[in-house]
Amino acid sequence: MANRASNGSGTFEKTTTGWRLRKTIKLPDGTRMRKSFTGKTQTACRRQYDAYMKHLTEPDVAAKAVTLAEWGDIWLESRKETVVYGTWHNYELYWTKHIRPALGNNSIDKILPIQIEQFLQTKRNLSDASRRAIVGVLKQIFKSAIKNSKCTRNPMDFVEPIKKIQPQIKIFSVEDVQRIMTAAADDDFGVAVACLLYTGCRVEELCALMWADIDDDLLHIKRVVARLSAGEWGIREKTKSGKPRTIGITPKMADIFRSLPHKSLYVFPMQDGNYMNYDNFYWRYKKFLEQADVEYLSPHKCRHTYATFLLRGGVDLRTVQEALGHYDPSVTMIYTHVDNNDQRKAATLLPY
Repeated sequence: MANRASNGSGTFEKTTTGWRLRKTIKLPDGTRMRKSFTGKTQTACRRQYDAYMKHLTEPDVAAKAVTLAEWGDIWLESRKETVVYGTWHNYELYWTKHIRPALGNNSIDKILPIQIEQFLQTKRNLSDASRRAIVGVLKQIFKSAIKNSKCTRNPMDFVEPIKKIQPQIKIFSVEDVQRIMTAAADDDFGVAVACLLYTGCRVEELCALMWADIDDDLLHIKRVVARLSAGEWGIREKTKSGKPRTIGITPKMADIFRSLPHKSLYVFPMQDGNYMNYDNFYWRYKKFLEQADVEYLSPHKCRHTYATFLLRGGVDLRTVQEALGHYDPSVTMIYTHVDNNDQRKAATLLPY
């Protein structure tokens, strides 16, 4: 909930990590703009505002040294309009909770690689993915600082990379898929789960799927249902990779689509005809698996299952990459793990 402060001092909003101060600022050229300042306390927000105004009014600001905290706050604010809310929210979390408190007081043009490596060592309790995300935020902040003449080198270029541990991918078995399909015959929502297993699309893509996107034996992925802000969802007319893609569908899945009633523009709508969002989908998904007597795996594991069985069936990596909408083929490579059955199959293919 927003709290309006004294006249002219802006509006405070409580966030998951502290407070946000929103103010209308008069720029030196006479124009006005709405800007936000974040911090753990309202006082910290005001300090961010005071620092920003000081930068605006000092003509030699470009020549002045700034701290990592000062520039990181500016960078975070600049990213708000260039990435989707979920991505920005993750940036904000890693910045305000981890990076800023530990390294923020350092001058951005003086911070050393060893300081960053020591900081990363204190984050060994986090997952590899979280630590790599922190590294990614730092790289972007320093890159932005160099571009704006706040420092001359990126210390992240000299930081030892975090070793990526190949994850053990857990997937639904063929028997699990058969049980899901049997349960789907008596539960309309089960068809949505089947669609994930038979197309490998993401949940946010499934929720935004329209009837016009189904072309006989092809599925066209064009949009997603995305979180626009805290508690607010909406349609975003592009995919995670930023470009549409087309997926081939099996005759069985095509028949299932043809058998579904058209109750809305959306293939899998809510009862009121509007699109589902991830939260709507998730609680129904968990309940469906329980009723189908299938061990719970996250919705994303349907995507893992699809990719793994395509590769095991002999589909080439490039085709699977395109079907999944992966920009980087190295991401698709995580599905190329082998198990004992793969080893047994390999042995039967020897020509001698």
